[in-house]
Amino acid sequence: AEAKPVRIDLKEENEFRLTPEDLNEKITEKTKMLITCYPNNPTGAVLLEEDYKAISEICEDHDIFLLSDDVYEKIVYDYKPQCFKKYYEKTVITNSFSKTYAMTGWRIGFVAAEKEYITPMLRIHQYAAGCLNTPTQEAAYAALKSDQECVREMVREYRKRRDYVVKKLNEMGLKTILPKGTFYCYPNISSTGMNSVEFSNYLLEKCRVVVVPGTAFGDNGKDFVRVSFATSLEKIKEAMERIENVI
Repeated sequence: AEAKPVRIDLKEENEFRLTPEDLNEKITEKTKMLITCYPNNPTGAVLLEEDYKAISEICEDHDIFLLSDDVYEKIVYDYKPQCFKKYYEKTVITNSFSKTYAMTGWRIGFVAAEKEYITPMLRIHQYAAGCLNTPTQEAAYAALKSDQECVREMVREYRKRRDYVVKKLNEMGLKTILPKGTFYCYPNISSTGMNSVEFSNYLLEKCRVVVVPGTAFGDNGKDFVRVSFATSLEKIKEAMERIENVI
């Protein structure tokens, strides 16, 4: 479609929320769509209800589509999941079973939008892909029909891991905002004197711990790395100990 993406840098001082002011600075008469991801990968940030309302109003004023990647919508802490569709009709929601139901690798996702927007998608989709295999569809159906306690239990466990990781990183002098969603945190590593790539390579070489440099998500990530706590607390404790021993 020859579209040109325009990045909007998310700022630490705003807890990595997309603000109406930042959006207004970038939007022009050429803008056709806003793409968002909240709860956010890599920062773990969430938007407040007033953010959803204000951003929706801007999109409506400019008559643009809003594509919302909601893949982490159920992995939130002390926060009620929100949805742009509640405020704006021209919202297209993409989602997946990978995070909510730990079905990574099954490759099942979905789109939710008004019928008039879905129909053109189907014209392309039917020639680009077939259909999901039956076992995957049965598994997804079972996940949706369950009482969702498996999801709540998973989020409770993630909360414990999150609290531990953030506490340890801050104790090491790596300023880390408490993420309100996802299973990632996004520590500021500028105090080490290294950029994100240097720091990531340093941890890999010195203590065999893998983090993702913030620049993998945009140029403004040079002072940050993404840390995942989607593993056992035992492994997390070992990783934190290894990092602490080399910084």
